[in-house]
Amino acid sequence: MAPKRHASNAGDHAQSPAKVAKRAKAELHDKVQSVTEVLTMESLMPGSVPKKVLEMLALGAPHALSTTTEERHQLHSTVLGYIQEVFDEASTMFRVRLTEAQAAADAKSAEIEAATAKVAATASEIEKAEQAVTEQKGRLAEKEEAVKSAEKDAKAADANMRANAKENAAHTKQREGLKAIEDAGLNALVEGSLSEKEAKKVSAKFIKDLEKLGADQSLLASAPAVLLKSKDQRQGFDHMVIDSLRAMLADRISAVDASIAANVTACQELETAAAAQAAAVESSRQACEAEAESLRKMQGDLAALKEAKKAQQAEVEALRAAHAEKVGGVADVQEEAQCLHDAKSTFESLVSRSSAPEPEEQPAGETPAPAAVTAVGPILLGAMGAQTGRAARCSGRQVEALQNRALEGHSALGARSSHARERTAATLPEFDQ
Repeated sequence: MAPKRHASNAGDHAQSPAKVAKRAKAELHDKVQSVTEVLTMESLMPGSVPKKVLEMLALGAPHALSTTTEERHQLHSTVLGYIQEVFDEASTMFRVRLTEAQAAADAKSAEIEAATAKVAATASEIEKAEQAVTEQKGRLAEKEEAVKSAEKDAKAADANMRANAKENAAHTKQREGLKAIEDAGLNALVEGSLSEKEAKKVSAKFIKDLEKLGADQSLLASAPAVLLKSKDQRQGFDHMVIDSLRAMLADRISAVDASIAANVTACQELETAAAAQAAAVESSRQACEAEAESLRKMQGDLAALKEAKKAQQAEVEALRAAHAEKVGGVADVQEEAQCLHDAKSTFESLVSRSSAPEPEEQPAGETPAPAAVTAVGPILLGAMGAQTGRAARCSGRQVEALQNRALEGHSALGARSSHARERTAATLPEFDQ
């Protein structure tokens, strides 16, 4: 019974040839696709190779890489040679980029060390300057108290002067208003130089102004009719009304003038008091001016040191940010270089792939042809030679036409190369166009 169980277990683990072939085909498809994808990534390809050429190489790569060394056609080898040159040039490009990126990162690191040493030296100077300022402030404390007291009295004198000036400005404005009522209102109406419409308008405003001034109601009642008369129509009563109006305005202006005169006198007295207080302030400041000057100089030096330190710290932070960016740049280049390296290794393993198939007889009158040679070979050799010519100038419509020709050739190959398909069925992937 034991031998039978052994045979059963062996059968469970064995895989059929069809499964092996299917898995091999899938693996080959993935490898070829990874190579073609890298060929279409501009960031990984050398800038000296035109984009149209890379597109043609990506188009021809699946057909060329699907063949083994034994069945590979010369056109396939030519295409693979072009691709190998592109990968080699890209590898050289990334070696240069990586060296430059690392050198830039190292240079920033050295700059950070030098800037950090400057910050430490400035911090030591700041500590000494702060101690000197503290000692100087102590020597000034007593004399500053006397200065503060004198300054308080001087501020009170200044406040009194400002209040007096404000009051004087109010009286001046009031006088200007009264003169405007007299000139633009009363005098204009008495002279009779206004048109009837203007006279009525000015008269109405004049009466309102008199009401605000508290004029007698009987005078207000008589004024409109008198003022709207022409000069030759006015009688003795009219002139009496006009004289009353002038007298009322003159009294108001005289009262304001008296207030202004009183303000001027008070202002002179306040100015004298303020000058005395200013002299007292100056006298108290003289005792400590020398010490105060020393303190100001020390404080200026300390502020300059602090500003210098702040600028130096900002420089360090900027250098660290730049260094981090450079290190990130190195990592980015390394990542791209690794991607290119993996694709290049996969490509080289596919190029050297060998199946060593048994030779098979071909039907009479039919010549063996590797997969997709008929469709792709003439297109690629005509379009990619030395990365010049029509490939560099190919328009979008021409590229599409070339791709259509490749599809048609690939389909026609099925009818002409049945023996070739049978020989590579286990290894060739199916490329959906």
